[in-house]
Amino acid sequence: MWLNVGINLECQRSDQFMSHRTRTIVILAAAALARQAAFAANNDLVLGFNGGGAGNDYVINLGNDATAVGVGGNAVVNLSGDFNVTTFGSTFTSGNAAWGVGGGTSSLNPVAFLTALRLGGPGNPGLAGSGAPVTGQTAADGSATAGYFNAVLNNTGSFPALGSAGGSALVPVSALESWTAKVTANASGSLLGDKGINPTSAAHGTGVYYEDLYRGGKSGSSMNYTYQGYFTFDPANSLGGGTLTFTPAGLTVVPEPAPLAYGLVVGGGLFLYRSCRRGGRRQA
Repeated sequence: MWLNVGINLECQRSDQFMSHRTRTIVILAAAALARQAAFAANNDLVLGFNGGGAGNDYVINLGNDATAVGVGGNAVVNLSGDFNVTTFGSTFTSGNAAWGVGGGTSSLNPVAFLTALRLGGPGNPGLAGSGAPVTGQTAADGSATAGYFNAVLNNTGSFPALGSAGGSALVPVSALESWTAKVTANASGSLLGDKGINPTSAAHGTGVYYEDLYRGGKSGSSMNYTYQGYFTFDPANSLGGGTLTFTPAGLTVVPEPAPLAYGLVVGGGLFLYRSCRRGGRRQA
């Protein structure tokens, strides 16, 4: 009898220990998944500047594609508050740099964002000024594409500012999670080295530069990239609209009056003015 009681007590202790351990493992796993979702699964876009012999990359977390950047909207979004002209100028002293934007969600149902050089200036925001940056990409590669950019943003241990929208950091080119190492280096472990994709184009301290933004979504077992609008980078703010803006493809454009309609309005105004003057003279 006493032997059975002792065995039962030991079993209860074992069950309690395993139950506590199981709860701990579940809590830790949930926390890890929540942390991953907070950083890598919310379609944040990252803007990167590098090159020109600079020792650092200038990296900016632009925030969620829709709520912060304006993808899918109908108005120009001014992102100039995220960009520091002084930081850019002191980092790229040669006046030469490359810039690009990317991001997305790494999952079985991936979303990936990439930029491509826009030719011909602003033009019609509803029309792309470039070709899609990648075609024939599998869904697995689309997930991996988003992952390279997420790795840059997830480097919050060394650069905590990158964990929030509008945050920025100067990241050494030599860092394992730098924009150069994860995106543009022609080496294993980068988007360019592994997938042959380079979302950047040249920019300088003067001039105005444009890049189209594409969104890739899963279609069957492959990715389909569609044009979403374009970024304008104007470091000298020569256009007066801001240093960095995003113009969505669905921008609402107020049409200008047609020449005939304008002429009718002006002509009608003059006719009314003359009629009033004639009537005044008769009364006098």
